Amino acid sequence: MKLRLRITKKETKDHSKTQYKFAVIDKDKSKSYPENFVCMLPKSIKLKSKPVNIFEKVFGEDSIEIAKDLLKKALRLRPDSETKREIRDRLKNLEPKPKNLAKCTVCKKVFEYKKYRYGRQKICTVCRNKRLLD
Repeated sequence: MKLRLRITKKETKDHSKTQYKFAVIDKDKSKSYPENFVCMLPKSIKLKSKPVNIFEKVFGEDSIEIAKDLLKKALRLRPDSETKREIRDRLKNLEPKPKNLAKCTVCKKVFEYKKYRYGRQKICTVCRNKRLLD
């Protein structure tokens, strides 16, 4: 299967933002668009035991890797800066988010925070120990 993305831009009613639709097409089926349509690329993919959308049903466990490859190819081929921004946003949504990471308010380093009853930790343990010793 020769998979590609077909990106269409649609203006909204208020003309303040454009919507982008990402269609996955197979170049082996046909050369023209409606005949080679496979499915739509969702904005976010979460692998669970039961597939949520058609893209996950069609590609299964490899859906995240296939989506990343398709978006990277489209990023290289698209000259339009607005479309590139939308592709980068979709790629960013596919990356797994690290849990329990925060930025220290004192030293600005990223650390793994702990949750307390009243909220979460805002100062890293190194800065906290310095503050307690002084």
